[in-house]
Amino acid sequence: MTGAQLILAVDDRHVTAMRQNFADTPVISKSSDLGLIAGRVAGFLLARDALAEVVRSESDFRMVAAQTFVAPPALPQAQARTRSVLAVAWKTTNRRQRRFRNLPIEAFATLLAGVDADFISAQHGVTPAEKAFLARRLAGRIRFDAIDPSGDLASIAAGLAACNGVVTVDNSVLHIAGAFGVPTLGLLAVPSYWAWPAAGPDSRWYASVRLVHQRDPGRWSDVLTEAQAILRDWRGGDFA
Repeated sequence: MTGAQLILAVDDRHVTAMRQNFADTPVISKSSDLGLIAGRVAGFLLARDALAEVVRSESDFRMVAAQTFVAPPALPQAQARTRSVLAVAWKTTNRRQRRFRNLPIEAFATLLAGVDADFISAQHGVTPAEKAFLARRLAGRIRFDAIDPSGDLASIAAGLAACNGVVTVDNSVLHIAGAFGVPTLGLLAVPSYWAWPAAGPDSRWYASVRLVHQRDPGRWSDVLTEAQAILRDWRGGDFA
């Protein structure tokens, strides 16, 4: 790869954030701009495959984890906060993964109800029933209009960065929060995504993420007990 020009072709929703964070690298849209490089490139490499060129040792992992993306400035808050704010997400809309990654909303609401914080939903595909249930269970301490999960990466990152932290299952919110250095508690099912270690709190990829793993497939009780203890001692900083 030495000496070759690198061009990043990304989804439309990622273009703004990638251009902000890779100022010296051309960033194009996969859906509309690929014609601009027709006949000018000798080949391409998927981002996942490119990891093998970057991460080859434990020290490489530490170097990558220390590099966080910069989020655009967050919108001004409508009013001064009286306590910490957590962005939350409890499910993935991936059809293959949701049957074991998704945390039952009743259990998730019980976890959040014991936390002295306000909440912002970063969840994609929230149903009216879920909104009503969480609003009732959390006594109105949750908002659903502050982060648009269907927006572009830059706006989602700005919304997450404006919060004191994130609590989420294994979905895109976990990766976005980690990439932008937002303190995050990740609740992982078994099996989990290939990028996560099988055990332990460290994510390796994201220094700001603390992981809590299921011990047995389908059993969330241990995850919730550990997460409850972490959140009980949380004071609005990281989750270390």
